[in-house]
Amino acid sequence: MRKVKKSISIVMILLASVTMLAGCNSKVIKNEEAFKQVMATVDEHTKEIVPGQAKLTADESAKILFDFQVKSDKSNIIKFGWSDYSYSDKTKQMEKEAFNLGLKSSISSSGLQVSDQQIDGIYDALQNALKKLNETTSIVSKDDNSAQVKIKTTYIDLKGIISKAQQQAIDDVKSSGATSEADLKNKLLDAYIKEIGNDLNNATPSSDTREDTYKFVKKENHWVPENQNEFSKGLSNLAYMQ
Repeated sequence: MRKVKKSISIVMILLASVTMLAGCNSKVIKNEEAFKQVMATVDEHTKEIVPGQAKLTADESAKILFDFQVKSDKSNIIKFGWSDYSYSDKTKQMEKEAFNLGLKSSISSSGLQVSDQQIDGIYDALQNALKKLNETTSIVSKDDNSAQVKIKTTYIDLKGIISKAQQQAIDDVKSSGATSEADLKNKLLDAYIKEIGNDLNNATPSSDTREDTYKFVKKENHWVPENQNEFSKGLSNLAYMQ
């Protein structure tokens, strides 16, 4: 009977953990309202683009936005026309809070507990993985006020990383000496979080690439995505293999 209970527990956690990082669209923002707030912040500052600064081509703008939104690299965001960096820090903080909320809610719904430190560790590991991506941007077509821009990028095989971490976590706890079903669940969750963090930190980008095309429009002499919401979701789809 004890072996049966242990097997059932492992399956339950395995199914629950599949959903832990499944919300990586929009940078793992699972909370829809929080995502709307993030995008509202981006849209607000898009409207506040400073005229008269150095002009960028549409593909250069796309690359800067990819670096910022996917790789959390704000080093060139000032070239995009925003007057300072303060909004970008606010946007990233909101994004992290939404990530933590979504992931914690997913785990809690399975009757498990996870610490803020563990959640932060997964978020930071995910950022480390994404910083390794290599992207290129090119103009497919353009006229005076609009342009079609192709973004081609390597990606992170998130599905493969999750699967590997799940199996390793199961192997790790098989001989853990768990004394109850609850003990087994907690040991398995802790092992999974440790493995997923390690695997993300050590992840290497794909050898092949994914690509998509987005419409940019000219505002105040700067090129911006026509639909910032869809652009952000599209970048996440490119960055992750789920």
